Amino acid sequence: MEELGKRYGPNPALSLISITGPNSHNDEVNLTSDNKWEDEFPNYDPIALWKDLALKDWRDIPNGAAIAEDCLKNKMLAAYEITLRHFYKAFSEKHEKYLSLQIFNESLPVEREKNRELSAVQKEYQRELIERARQILGKYFVLMNGGLDAWPIADAVSNLYPPPAQPMQWERIQRLSDIGYVTGLLQKDEVDEDDVAKAKIKTSERELFHLIIKNGVRFGADFLVIFEDDVHNESFRDLIAAGRILLSGK
Repeated sequence: MEELGKRYGPNPALSLISITGPNSHNDEVNLTSDNKWEDEFPNYDPIALWKDLALKDWRDIPNGAAIAEDCLKNKMLAAYEITLRHFYKAFSEKHEKYLSLQIFNESLPVEREKNRELSAVQKEYQRELIERARQILGKYFVLMNGGLDAWPIADAVSNLYPPPAQPMQWERIQRLSDIGYVTGLLQKDEVDEDDVAKAKIKTSERELFHLIIKNGVRFGADFLVIFEDDVHNESFRDLIAAGRILLSGK
């Protein structure tokens, strides 16, 4: 990170860096809990493995599961604190670059509640991580929130996604944090084709992209992060220009 900061920090084209390190396979703040190997390894339980790494033999300790979850949470927070300070020193302190954390629902690989809501320790982890980032990065902290959808597509999906069709995760992240910068990650490829088919909607890729930008503005984003292939898509140029105007007052 220090070498990257020296080489690219002075470059004005670089303005936002995703904080990576104690993550899974990308810049999302999560550890994998998908059981994608269950066919090959029937007894593979990723959540149990993470707990075992955090606290060996937790199953034999009274209230061991809760202790293991808390221990895992604290280990992750400690790892992120080191990472946050290192990124700040390499990029923000010297070059005034923004640094982002990408918060997703599965940030901590422990069981959810029975109603699929995040457990108390998962919510606590996200709140504490955001607060540490705010304290360490200050004005350079960007909270990036994914899952910005293109709903509603006209009114035809209102029966599938009741108004205001605002992603629960987006709403929850805004409640968790009071920071000045919130981004929306534009993922038009995540719009579920089956849901579009159910709603009997015929829409173009351009229309989806337009609705995503409108939702990002409506939900109060300060930045909208757009994939490179969309930036180079000639049919999106005017929409991107319009989005820039809509956000220029922030």
